[in-house]
Amino acid sequence: MQLAHTMVCVPRSRMDILSEAEIDAVAGKPKLVTRYKLTDSQRVFEIVTQRQEKDAKKTAATANQKDKKGSKTSRFFDNPVVKQAERTAASVITHSLLGALGLDGRPGRAGRKRLF
Repeated sequence: MQLAHTMVCVPRSRMDILSEAEIDAVAGKPKLVTRYKLTDSQRVFEIVTQRQEKDAKKTAATANQKDKKGSKTSRFFDNPVVKQAERTAASVITHSLLGALGLDGRPGRAGRKRLF
C-alpha cells in the first residue's frame, strides 16, 4: 500500500469551556434572542400549550375541509390498509420485473450455470 499526500483542514472549534464574553456573544445574536427570549410573564409551558392548541385547531379545520371536499374514492385511498396494500403491490411488481431482467439483487446468480 502506497502513501498518498493529503491535506487536512484544522477543526474550527475547540473542546474547552466558553468564557463569559463568548457566551454573551453567542447568546446575544438576534435570531436566538427573538426566538428563545421569554418575558417574565410567560412560561415555556404556556407557550407550548398555545402552539399545540393552534396546531390542533389548524389540523381540525384542514380535516373538516377534506371531509367536505373529499369523495368516497379519496377517502378510500386515505385508508392506512389500502396504502399498505398499494406499497406491497408496488414492491411485488418491482421485484418481479427486476427478477425477469436478471437484476433481482442476489449476488452470484447471473454468472452461475444451470445443470439442468
